[in-house]
Amino acid sequence: MAVSAKVECGDWLDASPSQAASQPVGKVRGGSWVVVAIVTVVNAGGTLPIPLYILWQPRFGFAAGVLTLIFAVYAVGTLLSLLLLAPLSDQLGRRLAFAVAIALAAGSAAIFLIADSVAELLVARFLSGVAAGIITAAGTAALAELEPKGRTRRASLISTSAIVGGLGLGALMAGFVAQFGHDPTKMVFWIYLIVLVPLPFGLLRVTETVQRDRSLDWRPRGLSVPAQARQRFAVVAGATFCSYSLNGLFSSLVPSFLAGSLHERNHAIAGAISGAIFLVAVVAQLLFHSFSPRRALTGGMSVLLISLALVELALWDGSIGIFLVGTVASGMAAGLTFMGGIATVNLIAEPEHRAQVVAAFLCSAYAGLAIPAVAVGLSSQSIGVEHSTLYTAIVIAVLATIALTFILRSSDPAARQGG
Repeated sequence: MAVSAKVECGDWLDASPSQAASQPVGKVRGGSWVVVAIVTVVNAGGTLPIPLYILWQPRFGFAAGVLTLIFAVYAVGTLLSLLLLAPLSDQLGRRLAFAVAIALAAGSAAIFLIADSVAELLVARFLSGVAAGIITAAGTAALAELEPKGRTRRASLISTSAIVGGLGLGALMAGFVAQFGHDPTKMVFWIYLIVLVPLPFGLLRVTETVQRDRSLDWRPRGLSVPAQARQRFAVVAGATFCSYSLNGLFSSLVPSFLAGSLHERNHAIAGAISGAIFLVAVVAQLLFHSFSPRRALTGGMSVLLISLALVELALWDGSIGIFLVGTVASGMAAGLTFMGGIATVNLIAEPEHRAQVVAAFLCSAYAGLAIPAVAVGLSSQSIGVEHSTLYTAIVIAVLATIALTFILRSSDPAARQGG
């Protein structure tokens, strides 16, 4: 195990599902910070609605089950986009993918502006998820390709920070606009559209890193995991599912929890708490990227169990202070688990299968965002929010304990790389 300590998560933190690295078309590479801005802003659109659900709920008259369904549609859109559309940027170019993602994000915001039914909210959320999936794949690949001297470790840290940081900033901004702005369910999307306007012009400064082929060979990305990697993959996929389950559950229901269980109706606080989960995850990755994959996964699962206990205690006790501590712990657990998980996947998967394994790994994350949130929303109509979240938390805790046990018993995948 002495050899494995030399391998850090940051060295293997590359979530790009591209089949093969592209090469810059021109000699001069530029526009990486434009790409960072695009990735951040498009992902911010995915969390803008979170603090607004509590305002839409009485207006459209939907129950908690529908609320969580609206949230889950975003994860479905992202997942389908990663599997079906992301490969196209390898052939049609990164800049075209960015332009499509920006257009979809703008279309989503426009539908939110005119929405007067649940169906329109679902469509808007789905489009936002599709945009996020495209920008996640194309943005991660482009930043690695644009990075001077091939510093992919730095590019990977920047891309993951932009993705998760954008999610945090979106919820934070929406919460403050909802609390202090005029007509909050519309103003926040007008602001978002204004922020989107300069992005297409910024694309002119981005070097295209893909040489287009005349023939288009597009096939949906598979989810198969090679036999030699399945056991270790199952462990990290399960751990990631657990951490994203907690984040998805409370991201979708934070405003309702605060208003109902904690008697806190300040939209700015709801947005700050929702955003804190993602922003803390970014900080955790930046601070602990020197951890080995096994250490990051162990820490993530351990903190997740603590955060589950804290959040549930806060909901039953009505303590906003405990809830805040639990939220911070949830974000740290998500950051450590994702970092350790993607690093492990890249370590154990052979290069020719890496794209498929990464796609399967991302599926586990987005499944975690969607499935438990919908389960709680549906069950809460019959047994109440407190009991449905408690039972879900118990299931997540059991799965996390199983994952932690297997992680502790396994050797660090870095040992294999150290030969």
